[in-house]
Amino acid sequence: MKNLLVFTAALTTGLTAYTVYTNSSFLSALAVVFLGALTAHGLRTKAVAWGSLKLLQQPHIIALIAIGLGFIYISMEGFSFWPSTYFSVATAMIGFAIGITVYGIWNV
Repeated sequence: MKNLLVFTAALTTGLTAYTVYTNSSFLSALAVVFLGALTAHGLRTKAVAWGSLKLLQQPHIIALIAIGLGFIYISMEGFSFWPSTYFSVATAMIGFAIGITVYGIWNV
């Protein structure tokens, strides 16, 4: 089970990084590989994966996830590193607001 999760995360990361490299730049693809490595690290065992899932109620963790998703999305659209970084900062603010809402509802 743990090898399947890590393999799937690594394969998805590699394909995404290749797509970003062909559409955008090497630096953006390198950032995507780093973000994918963080994801694969969070899925290395079943216990760690559940622990990582439990962290989703923290606003700053959701903001970090939004940074990654925003960066990957806009990089796949063909934007270079710096515009992708600016967009990911904006998605981090939205993610942090969503995280505050989730945290407030979770602790009612």
